[in-house]
Amino acid sequence: MKKIIISLIYLIVLSLNLFANDFDDGLEAYKKGDKQKANELFTKSCDAGNTLACYNLGIMYKNDKDVKQDYAKVSELFTKACDGGKAIACTELGLMYNSGEGVKQDNFKAKDLFGKACETGENAGCSNLGNLYRKGQGVKQDFFKARELFAKACNGGRAMACFNLGLMYANAEGVKQDYAKAKELFGKACDGKIEDGCKNYAIINKTIKQRTYI
Repeated sequence: MKKIIISLIYLIVLSLNLFANDFDDGLEAYKKGDKQKANELFTKSCDAGNTLACYNLGIMYKNDKDVKQDYAKVSELFTKACDGGKAIACTELGLMYNSGEGVKQDNFKAKDLFGKACETGENAGCSNLGNLYRKGQGVKQDFFKARELFAKACNGGRAMACFNLGLMYANAEGVKQDYAKAKELFGKACDGKIEDGCKNYAIINKTIKQRTYI
């Protein structure tokens, strides 16, 4: 019995190594510009249960010019990766449902997916969920919840969340208007390469009475 157990463990470890090799080889092929080979290897790795391979394959089908765009495939791959615990895939799938890109637009579905990502600490998920609460899309509008989510994502390094939180403070959306706080947040967004953050930082720095922002 002991030999059988040891043999099974060996086979599992060997399989995991093979799956990892397919994924690593896929990355290497992608870097070298061999997208067809990368696609084949990511597919093998994904079919074997590597959720990161499923996510990368989904990105290829969604954005890569060397692979025929296939939103049905993208949705399938992101769902598999999300269900397997890859939080960024949940966020990407949520964005598709939020915008209706390749799937039927469904903000309720987007909310669930962003929430799932946010619960694992994925800052983009928190930021996008905050946007739904700020705009009242798929949820009852709740500025307090939006502020909470933006703050969490901003503190986690999500520049767009800093920008959105800055807008809330600049325009007094569910919070006391605070130009100094807005300026600080726009500055963080600007540091994070958000162009509108830089523009609004300049506006609020020039005139503290400015009330209309981009």
